[in-house]
Amino acid sequence: MDGDFDQISATKGTARDQQIDKLEIDLQREKDGRQEDRFVAILCVVIVIDLAVFPSAENWGAPIAILILELFLLIALAKRMGVDVIVTWLDKILNAVGPNNNPK
Repeated sequence: MDGDFDQISATKGTARDQQIDKLEIDLQREKDGRQEDRFVAILCVVIVIDLAVFPSAENWGAPIAILILELFLLIALAKRMGVDVIVTWLDKILNAVGPNNNPK
């Protein structure tokens, strides 16, 4: 009886099944691309707002605190939107700026 299952699972799908699989893959790529585009648009808006607000700051403490908060929020947003490349970049930035976690 196991031979029957192996034979059925080993057969290729029909041309229609293969076309459906291809369309599903294309749709997923399109969705991922749109999510990435949305994230980039949000990031650009954040940068423009920062460029408009930070020059009027009286000290450097507030802008630095806001930038750190923005990085955490952007990491969360990137994870939610499925933008893995951005998550990796932002994690590297935070690890480079943050305290060294190597034990002595």
